[in-house]
Amino acid sequence: MSGPIVITGMHRSGTSLLASLLRSSGLHLGDRLLPPSQANQPGYFEDVDFIGLHDRALKRLGRSMYDPPDSTGSFDGDVLDDAQSLLEKSADQAPWGWKDPRSALFLEQWLRLAPDAQFVFVYRHPTQVIHSLRRRGDAELQWQYPGAASVASLGGLRFRIAKAASMWIQYNRRIVEFTRKHPEQSTILPLDNLSAFVPPVLTHFRGLGYPLQADVDVKSIEQTELMVKSTPWWINWYCEQSFAMQHLLQELHELAAASRSEEHTSELQSR
Repeated sequence: MSGPIVITGMHRSGTSLLASLLRSSGLHLGDRLLPPSQANQPGYFEDVDFIGLHDRALKRLGRSMYDPPDSTGSFDGDVLDDAQSLLEKSADQAPWGWKDPRSALFLEQWLRLAPDAQFVFVYRHPTQVIHSLRRRGDAELQWQYPGAASVASLGGLRFRIAKAASMWIQYNRRIVEFTRKHPEQSTILPLDNLSAFVPPVLTHFRGLGYPLQADVDVKSIEQTELMVKSTPWWINWYCEQSFAMQHLLQELHELAAASRSEEHTSELQSR
C-alpha cells in the first residue's frame, strides 16, 4: 500500500462531501476532527492538527487562507518538524489521509515530505463557490467601513466578490499546475458529477493497494444542497466576464475528463 491520500480543493467546493465518502469507504482521516458547524452541518472531516499546521505556515508567510501566497508555500523550522511528526504518527492508521482546503497551497511541500502520496482534488463552478462564500458571511470577505452594517440587507454591497474570485483562481491554479506536473499522483473530480466519478476513483485506489471498499453509496450526493444551481445574476455576470476564471474552469474540466478516462480503464482492467 502507498502513502496518504490528500483530499483538497478550494473552500466550499465539496471537499467535505468527498472526504465523507472516502471515509465511509475505510479511509482514516484522523482522531481529532473539526466539529460540524452551522455552515457545514454534516461535518468538515478535517484533522485540527493539519489545519493548525497550515495556518501557522501561512502566518509565517504573512498570508492566510483568504490571501494565499503567490506561489506554492513551504514549511520551515518547527512547522516542518511538526509536519513530519504528523506523517509519522498517522502512518500507523493506514489506509489514511487528510482533508483540508489549505493543503492546495502547499502541494509541492507535501509531496516532498510524502513522495508516495496520492492527491484527490474536487472543484466546483466559480459562481457556486462565490455564492456559497457570500452566504457563509466570513468577515474576511466583507467590506468593513462606517455604516456597513446598515447596508447588509441590500445583498452584495458588503461582499468582496473580487477577493472571493481571486481565492478561487489561486487555489485552482495550484491544482492545475500540480496535476500537470504530477499526473500519476493526481485525480481531479468535478463536484457536479461526483457520483459518476467516485466509484472508479475507489477502484483506482484499490488497484494501487489501498484496502478501500468500492461499494460506497453515492445516491445521496444529488440531494445535497451543494448541488443547488441557482446563483445571483451579478455573481454570474462577474464570473462570465473573467477570462482567467473561464479559462481555468475549462482546464479543470479537461483534466477531470482525463482522470476519469484513466480510472475507467483501471476499473475495466480490474474486472
